[in-house]
Amino acid sequence: MPNSIEMEMLQPENEVQYIELLSSIEDAHGGVTVEMKEHMDSKLFASMLGSSLSYWIQQKKRGVWIKLPIEFSNLVEPTVKEGFRYHHAESDYLMLVNGFLKLLIHSPRMLLIVWVLVLLS
Repeated sequence: MPNSIEMEMLQPENEVQYIELLSSIEDAHGGVTVEMKEHMDSKLFASMLGSSLSYWIQQKKRGVWIKLPIEFSNLVEPTVKEGFRYHHAESDYLMLVNGFLKLLIHSPRMLLIVWVLVLLS
């Protein structure tokens, strides 16, 4: 049985490989929000999350929020392994945010907004 590297070499050059991404909604701040609504195997989720992150980074999304209902606790570990951190929790869900959102804080536009607010105070 060929391993994954051999499988790639066996695929014709012009063959298109379809990669399934997580369903998401764009937000008003240039990011996306994923609301998990269906149970999923954690290995499949980890694979889809990795592919989705690559796609969102290519699309220059500014951040990713993932809302995990409490019954999907099996997805917390793969989410954290991809660089997400806890943002907040309610009694029935956990909201995680991707670490590349911290770039927003250091953007020139954000610093300008902060300085304007300070000067106007």
